[in-house]
Amino acid sequence: MKAIVNVLQLPNFTKAKVLVVDDDIQLLEVLRQLLQPWGFEVALLNQPQQFWQTLEQVEPDLLLLDIEMPELNGIDLCQVVRNDLRWGDVPILILSAHNDETTVQQVFMAGADDYVSKPIRAAELVARVLARLERAKVLKKLRSLGGI
Repeated sequence: MKAIVNVLQLPNFTKAKVLVVDDDIQLLEVLRQLLQPWGFEVALLNQPQQFWQTLEQVEPDLLLLDIEMPELNGIDLCQVVRNDLRWGDVPILILSAHNDETTVQQVFMAGADDYVSKPIRAAELVARVLARLERAKVLKKLRSLGGI
């Protein structure tokens, strides 16, 4: 982790809000423990049926969605978020134990910004989250300047 900080010369993402949606309570807690030391406000949701209510309450800067969940899966949630005017620009990372070509293609076709395979490697996850937050920040700035 220290090596990542030194190499990336981290911009200040203190208090960036990350909403993690996964039906595995143990994994949610692991993700909280990985992300909170980096200064992220981490909101956890293990019941995807409450996604929209939680999304409105948390107003996250980034979403981490698991693919396999009961009733609603991460790919479906990603597609719906991408089609929502208010939330369509929020970076979305999909988590999955499946890394076959078809699944990865579905993830990106749904509009996800990135894909992280399980088991999760801490350094990789943190680097991907930081990269997506930085990219979102740059895009937001460009939009405000009329660049895109």
